[in-house]
Amino acid sequence: MALASDDPKIRQIGENSHGVVFLGVPHRGSSIAKLSQQASVLWPTVEVKDLEENAPELLKLNEKFLENIMHMKTPMEVVSIVEGTSTRIFQNLKLHVVPISSAYLGYGDFFISQENHLNLSKPLSQNSFLYLTVVNLIEKILKQQIKAHE
Repeated sequence: MALASDDPKIRQIGENSHGVVFLGVPHRGSSIAKLSQQASVLWPTVEVKDLEENAPELLKLNEKFLENIMHMKTPMEVVSIVEGTSTRIFQNLKLHVVPISSAYLGYGDFFISQENHLNLSKPLSQNSFLYLTVVNLIEKILKQQIKAHE
């Protein structure tokens, strides 16, 4: 949205963004969103409807994001990481919250973690794959920026 803004100050936020990490983001939605609405237990919020598989607004949002980053002066660094193991929803119910096919944006680096959905944003240590992936992305962007300003 920032890249497409008519306000130069807002647009500058987008132009000065050089990387993004998506942790378990359902770019094409998730069937669990439909399940949660039917059960009215997991996430009984209005926003869940927008996360249903192939929800038009969600697909449009992703299309717009890809379109905008393709026209940036400096290519956007994108890393997407999805859960590789099921998440325990109830005592006997384990599900992949975000399917691999939905987590792949179609641009940037893509990794399947050994974590479940709830643990994607909780690296166990500074040696964990999740932590190192984010640090490596930040270092890569910083090196690019230093080189561009030399």
